[in-house]
Amino acid sequence: MVPGTVFAQWDEDWSFYSLRQVCRVDPPSITWLTLDWFSAEVPTDLSGLRPLPQDRYWYRGQPEYLSSSEPIPADWRELGVTAPLMNQEPTAYGSIARPSAASYERAWQSHDLRDREAFHAGLRDGGSVDINGVAVRTSTSMIRGESLLATPEELAQLPCIRHVIVDVQPADLPGILRVWPFLRTVTVTTPIPVLDLPSGVQALTLEEGASPDMRVSGAVTELTTDPSHLIDIAGLHTLRIDGVTDLDVSVLVPKYPHVRQLTLNGAPGLVSNLDALAGLPALRGLELRNVFGFHQIPVLSGLRRLGAVSISRKAGAQARKDYRHLNPTVSKLRSTGWLEANIDNPFRDWQGSQLVPQRYARAAWRAYAGHRAALRQVAATAEAGSSAEQTRSAVEREMEQVAAEFNAWDKRTGWIETDEREQICAVYESLLGDVFDADPSLVTAGVEALDASREW
Repeated sequence: MVPGTVFAQWDEDWSFYSLRQVCRVDPPSITWLTLDWFSAEVPTDLSGLRPLPQDRYWYRGQPEYLSSSEPIPADWRELGVTAPLMNQEPTAYGSIARPSAASYERAWQSHDLRDREAFHAGLRDGGSVDINGVAVRTSTSMIRGESLLATPEELAQLPCIRHVIVDVQPADLPGILRVWPFLRTVTVTTPIPVLDLPSGVQALTLEEGASPDMRVSGAVTELTTDPSHLIDIAGLHTLRIDGVTDLDVSVLVPKYPHVRQLTLNGAPGLVSNLDALAGLPALRGLELRNVFGFHQIPVLSGLRRLGAVSISRKAGAQARKDYRHLNPTVSKLRSTGWLEANIDNPFRDWQGSQLVPQRYARAAWRAYAGHRAALRQVAATAEAGSSAEQTRSAVEREMEQVAAEFNAWDKRTGWIETDEREQICAVYESLLGDVFDADPSLVTAGVEALDASREW
């Protein structure tokens, strides 16, 4: 692969080609530049190509110029070589499996010019507006809670909303959701029997609290859910199922026959009847993480992208052979006893990671088990009659100890970055919530003690 090579990527949603150029090669990474091309045909002359200026949302004409270590998708067409249009350090790191910026720019341009101007004006405003008695920044992109109980006139003052978390039940939710022309994602955490979505909403996430038999109308193409919320959505293209513990894959085929991208994310857990994926003729991308119960990923002739992280060693080795033409991403293969040993390990993803020293991955799991036992003992002592102040102090001391352990481990090699920090905090906040679910004040006290004591 040489700098200047141009590839064509087919966009199934728009039925057009977009183009990317290789600008830098720093193995194992390649830096890609998205070009200003979106057509049903590929160019015959590469000399007049130019970078795509991005105008959507918060962009101001800058190109999409990103570095990725992912293999080049097998369905991309190599068109030839022309002089590299850029050669500086990459400005972003990300995935090339998703559509290019040209697809998103086309969607942006499909909106009314006045709405696009209002969005950009909202970003530049820098001020706040009153929404149901609360000051909300004009540039905010996500809204939830009591703010959704405001009037449509109030909510229309927020032109940049892209994501709504429905955790309350407004009297006219369909009308509220239609206030924002750029709304793309809706997350539901409260029981709503019927969800009527505007045509612009493409992504729906169902979390604990949502109705398991919700009926949805609209043009949703992406669903993120768990096995208890596999609702019927016609025309679904992208399906992500989190928290898999025991899933029969055959139930997905009649529900979602048009799925192109499927992600199964285990808790970890078991999946059965994986061969049923052959009944999904449109499937182009498959991601498996922390799922077991199979010795081979079925050979699917239409598959273009395969990722498998933390699956059985036998299944992973076979996938590398069967799909070597796709350059699949297969990593963190597990022994037969790994699932039983790590079923309760919240840091299981660190095992085999190149970013986390493995001695600390193991130490984090041992420490977690110890802190879990200690916090449960604090809860038992509280039930036996210890004072509220004694219980609070015990919780704070335990979380200070958590911080001290990670402080010492990080000081040696500086391995705790943003992802690791967020995971540590989320794991222990979840643990506190499980142990002290009857007293949220103790959860807050523990979280604050961890935050105040950590040095990472």
